Amino acid sequence: FFCFPFLSQAQLEASIWYFGNKAGLDFRSGTPVALLDGQLDTDEGCASISDAAGNLKLYTDGIKVWNRNHEIMPNGTGLYGFRSSTQSAIIVPNPGDPNIYYIFTCQISLGINYSVVDMSMDGGLGDIVAKNVPLVAKSTEKLTAVKHANGTDIWVIGHGWRNARYLAYQVTSSGVNSSAVTSDVGIDLSVGRSSDDAIGYLKASPDGTKLGVCHRNLGAELLNFDNATGIVDNPIPLSDKDNYGLEFSPSGQVLYITVVSGGILQYDLKSPDIQASAVDI
Repeated sequence: FFCFPFLSQAQLEASIWYFGNKAGLDFRSGTPVALLDGQLDTDEGCASISDAAGNLKLYTDGIKVWNRNHEIMPNGTGLYGFRSSTQSAIIVPNPGDPNIYYIFTCQISLGINYSVVDMSMDGGLGDIVAKNVPLVAKSTEKLTAVKHANGTDIWVIGHGWRNARYLAYQVTSSGVNSSAVTSDVGIDLSVGRSSDDAIGYLKASPDGTKLGVCHRNLGAELLNFDNATGIVDNPIPLSDKDNYGLEFSPSGQVLYITVVSGGILQYDLKSPDIQASAVDI
């Protein structure tokens, strides 16, 4: 379950998941129910979004986009994600227009791009009205989203290629600000051994103040995120293992990190020595 982006302001927007090989889960009842109608077939990153009442709007593997009827949207192919990109896509709404969604995609060779979905088109099923708008030419395979401190806007955060740069893009009612807030901090990927260093998750704590990141061969870190300015700072080393997936607990007080060679590490974020609090569960 490390494959799915959540927005901290969500009600039931994240209650329906499509992922993997035509797999799905519906959490609206409070107990997960298997869904067998999905059309998505991918190895890694994917995203789904519903409205506040939990009604499915669209889902994507970062390459194709399906509507609520599980049909590919008009112009809904050829997005710049990749079936083996860790966080191939993330979907965020326009804060001022319930019909507009932005699909951010990432892969190493094509960087971070976004496409625009207008749900008022195609009889309310949605249409891709802008595709693969470039933000950065090359990037890692990481994307997450955080609610802005103003309570309205959204930050979409990625990471640069072969550097230590975090990129925070502000999404407002006017659209996507293509000028990123940049922070050069934490593990420097220029020292890495291979493109595998670009692999691994970037996730935000429920309150939007922390980021957890895994760099596949170089380890994992916890960092602060200022959701008023978009600045990332104060990196804390966590693990130097082959880390890939991670997720915060709902309280934001515990962080879980997967180890590809085996195991899940649990960290107590209230501990005076977070790194030393690791327990292999």
